Amino acid sequence: MMKVVEVLDAINALHPSTLLTTSEAAIFLRTSVTKMERLRKDGDGAAYIQGDGVYAKGFNQTCLYG
Repeated sequence: MMKVVEVLDAINALHPSTLLTTSEAAIFLRTSVTKMERLRKDGDGAAYIQGDGVYAKGFNQTCLYG
């Protein structure tokens, strides 16, 4: 399993247009997945794309952060 520092180094090495999963974004932002989900639910937090478009509504759709 990768250490947090290794994950951060890998994320920082990505192209700026690369989208991150909720777990990756939480590590990058040094917060929890639960907090990311709560912020998203409350309409706060980092910008994300869900489903086919920005801020699309629906269940079980992957959220990606850019």
